[in-house]
Amino acid sequence: MIKIVLLSFFALLPRFAFAQGDGGQQLRSMASAVKALGDYSVSFKLTAEGNTLVGEYTVSRDRYSLNAGDTEVYSDGTTRYEINHSDDEILIDTLDPAARDILSNPTRAFDFAADEFTSTYGGTTTVSGKTYDVVHLVPRDRDSSIRNVELLIDRTTNLPYSISYAADGLSGYVIVELLRIGAAGTVPDSLFTPDLSLFRGYEVIDFR
Repeated sequence: MIKIVLLSFFALLPRFAFAQGDGGQQLRSMASAVKALGDYSVSFKLTAEGNTLVGEYTVSRDRYSLNAGDTEVYSDGTTRYEINHSDDEILIDTLDPAARDILSNPTRAFDFAADEFTSTYGGTTTVSGKTYDVVHLVPRDRDSSIRNVELLIDRTTNLPYSISYAADGLSGYVIVELLRIGAAGTVPDSLFTPDLSLFRGYEVIDFR
């Protein structure tokens, strides 16, 4: 269940970036702030249905590496490697440069326009002594399984802090906290291509 929720969140997050509406300025500022980081890393915590999942990813131009739960995902900008430890399985495919969701291609998570949501600026709120802009988002698709979305953006850095939303089939809210988002510094090329020899006994499925 937690993996399904995570996939729903990752498919949703990048589409927030330039949603039009009263919160558009805050969302544009957030996208610009992320872009200004250059190579960057993100740590996150997702809570839903009484479960918690912690993960992290690093982006360098069109390359990335991601760890979440029992899954590792890597891309050198051309090929995508997904290592599923629970299934002892490695999936290899050509990277889709048009993909927007974080699990498929987090390099484009914050830098594109979308028209799936309308946004409303909800003022500010304070969490642990810090002030955040509140942006509410509503799917334009009435059949969307996601609703009541709330995004908090750090007023000092313009970087995202948290997202919460309700989803069909789940009791309560899904809450995602970005524990850290910041410049990654010097990132070695080896971070984006896994050493498959380390996963002996794993089934390799190559879709290229």
